[in-house]
Amino acid sequence: MKLKATRRHERYSLTLDIELAHGRGLSSNVSAGGLYFVTDQPHSPGAPIEFTLVLGDLSPSVPCQLRCKGEILRVEPRGDQVGVAATIQSYSIESASL
Repeated sequence: MKLKATRRHERYSLTLDIELAHGRGLSSNVSAGGLYFVTDQPHSPGAPIEFTLVLGDLSPSVPCQLRCKGEILRVEPRGDQVGVAATIQSYSIESASL
């Protein structure tokens, strides 16, 4: 018998640019509590992470960013890249023009 995984937060399939301390990534899904993204930068499970989700234009003239802090949960090899699952423990919304 297979048990269905229960998640605390609903996941959304969102492809967003991610700015990392050393490089960039691309999300494949995001929830209120975490995200999964692909990058060419190495990461280690259990390590803290800070990243910025580029949300695009919420208004015609002001792009918006979500600056996040979290923890790496899982790292999966994907050819010359890695898939990274991370929590979002705190965030702030900022204008990209600041």
